Amino acid sequence: MKTLKLLFDEHYRNLYLIFRLSLYELKITYVSNRLGIIWLILNPAIQVTLYWVVFGLGIRGGAPINGVPFFLWLLCGLIPWFYISAGIIQGSKAIYSRISIVSKMKFPLSIIPTYVILTQLYSHLILMLLIIILLFVIHGLNIFGVIGLIYYIITTTMFLTSISFITSTLSTIAKDFQIVIQSITRILFFLTPIMWILNEHTPDLLTNILTLNPFYYLIEGYRNCLLWSDLDGIIAISSLFHWLIIVILFIIGSQIHFRYRKNFADYS
Repeated sequence: MKTLKLLFDEHYRNLYLIFRLSLYELKITYVSNRLGIIWLILNPAIQVTLYWVVFGLGIRGGAPINGVPFFLWLLCGLIPWFYISAGIIQGSKAIYSRISIVSKMKFPLSIIPTYVILTQLYSHLILMLLIIILLFVIHGLNIFGVIGLIYYIITTTMFLTSISFITSTLSTIAKDFQIVIQSITRILFFLTPIMWILNEHTPDLLTNILTLNPFYYLIEGYRNCLLWSDLDGIIAISSLFHWLIIVILFIIGSQIHFRYRKNFADYS
């Protein structure tokens, strides 16, 4: 718990720096491209369209899910996943990709994973605003859905940040771990019901296993709020379980971060 307190103290003292660096990261991500920030929208749009054509039209024949057009259903799952996957991968390489620069100065290393995740959050918020507008026009969305959405954005950000303290440390110590992270992320994409649904035909054992997946909780939460303004998931026991995982990950992440960070420069 001592390391967790050190972690939060370091973040509190450097709040301005965290937000300043996250905005700078967002700027340099797109400034070198001719289309600039348009890629923030264009790239997800291309991927969503591809998955919709293959899985929505090709495999499902355009059939809706619970009365919702497959395209909207897919969109409300894929956009959160883009944030999750980008947060996992970028968060895991947050420190080792910058250690050669920050090791030459007095710099609060623990804020690096945080501002990297925050950069991904900015992109996510822009995309979510576009989805809200689209749903409001086509499908309908009320204030309760938006309130639930805010909750899931916060909990997803906290979850990604807690993971990044662990993965960024391990990736700095052993760069091969980055390959492991990328492989696991690809596997989780197919294990999480993003392009398919759990129903009465799914074996009970498989259903129980998949519902323990924290990303299932997040993706389904996004969908329930956006498509049906359903907030039941927020007050369910699964929410308590999810936040317990976040706390445990923060404790573990802070411990290994402060244990190894004095030697980060040796691994660069």
